[in-house]
Amino acid sequence: MSFSRFVSVIVSRRVAFLATLCCVVSIVLLGTFLVPPRYTAKAQVIIEGRASSTQPAQAITNRLTTEAELIESERVSIAALRQLGLQNDPELLGKWKDKTEGRGDFESWAAEQLLKKLDVKPSREANILTISYSAPDPSIAAKTVNAFVKAYVDTANQIREETETQSSASFGGRTKSLKAALQLAEERLASFESENGVAFTDERLDIENLRLSELNAQLVTLQSAAANAAGRQRQAGVDRASMEEVRKDPLVSSLSFEVARQEARLAELRSRVGDRHPSVNEQRTVLNELKARVDSAIARASSSFGLESKIAAERAGSVQAALNVQRKKVMEVKSKRDQARRLQLDLELARRAYDAAVIRANDTVLDSGSSRGSVSVVKTATVPAKPTFPRPAINIPASILMGLLAAIAAAFWRESRDRRLRLEQDVYELLEQPLLGVISSGRIAGARPLRLSSR
Repeated sequence: MSFSRFVSVIVSRRVAFLATLCCVVSIVLLGTFLVPPRYTAKAQVIIEGRASSTQPAQAITNRLTTEAELIESERVSIAALRQLGLQNDPELLGKWKDKTEGRGDFESWAAEQLLKKLDVKPSREANILTISYSAPDPSIAAKTVNAFVKAYVDTANQIREETETQSSASFGGRTKSLKAALQLAEERLASFESENGVAFTDERLDIENLRLSELNAQLVTLQSAAANAAGRQRQAGVDRASMEEVRKDPLVSSLSFEVARQEARLAELRSRVGDRHPSVNEQRTVLNELKARVDSAIARASSSFGLESKIAAERAGSVQAALNVQRKKVMEVKSKRDQARRLQLDLELARRAYDAAVIRANDTVLDSGSSRGSVSVVKTATVPAKPTFPRPAINIPASILMGLLAAIAAAFWRESRDRRLRLEQDVYELLEQPLLGVISSGRIAGARPLRLSSR
């Protein structure tokens, strides 16, 4: 839209424009000067707190919202009502009876009425709460704000004391039970070590395992020796004369040599004198006696294999029995070691829980109420000198601006209801027809009677 068209619409609809402007400005000015003034008193409190192991620093800022809700709670409002002495105010009591017909609690209703005009705003960059109250009387506004601040501080202190008492009682009972559990765990471990004579550690288990390994190695060696002895005994029962141990026996060896020599002599005699000669028979007798002695020596030498097998079996059996005893002992040591570890773990857990409870209890006692922080009054409300509503310095320019906007809207609304050709451009834009010329009304001095269009 061109500026010339905007001006033409305002000029042509000047009645609607001016009427709307005057109406809006008049309404705002009437409201400004006829509405009774209201005064707003403000006070500020700071919420101080510190971050702890259970409370991150960001929670201090988030707590401002909680503190603001506490200020607007019924408990603080009733305390402020009592500080103002309004719990027995006859005028307020009459309003309560008129509106509620005497039903409900009067103090709760009166506290709710006070909260309707109370405003609590937390600061964005600091831990400060701004408390404001609006009233027709500036002194009442300041007095009410200060009453709310005092009621809030008192309530916060009461809550902190209640929290301290509850925490002390809770941690005190918890600490006693944890201390009893710690003492019981210490007694169990001490009794176990006393009954077994010594604390079971990994060093003793290593020694017992080493003994078990040695017995295992001995058992394997003895079982192998017993198996070899049993094999030689069985071989001796089948062909003991061919066994190397028997052949290497000194007596068997010497007798076998003598048998061989006598057999050679017998063969020589038989070749010289024949088989029937008495010397040959005598030599045969000697040879048979030697063979009998050889058999006896072989039997004696092979009898040692049975004794060796028996001894090896007995030694293997004794080592096996010792191994079983040692294995059982190792299992007992492991079981007792595990039991001792469980008792030590129970003792350690009980000690940690008791230490944590003591630290928490000491922190609660030394810094009571630290979860809520301390409340300090930064600014006390004073009697406001100027009303916050209405404000003529702001309302008059705002009414003029609002009136202009409403007047322009009214003028264009009237124009949309009745479209007329006012400018040369309207012929082209609205009728979409060529313009031959413009005839002046003649009421403008110096106006040309006829002007042809250049298009």
